[in-house]
Amino acid sequence: MPADEAEILFGVRTIKELDASRPVSNGICSLWSGLDDKLARGQYQAQNVNIGVYENLWEKTTEAFTNGLDIVGYKYMEDQYEKDHEMFPERVILGSENFPNQK
Repeated sequence: MPADEAEILFGVRTIKELDASRPVSNGICSLWSGLDDKLARGQYQAQNVNIGVYENLWEKTTEAFTNGLDIVGYKYMEDQYEKDHEMFPERVILGSENFPNQK
């Protein structure tokens, strides 16, 4: 088990020991370039969860630290719900932050 995954699972166990009556969740956003607005000006602005360069990049990168959670919060990733539900049918997905309905 990778160290990061072990640390996450330790955190989940610790939280459950403190209060087993509540589910453990975490709001997770897409993988971003990390550039601030000034540095990113003129660069490709899409979040790399959706660019299609690496198939299932977000899922592979985040799987280790989402597996121990009771609820995985997705921030601004409404387009991932269906695909990730197929890949992880037991995962409870919560839109923890979303864009308002834009019609």
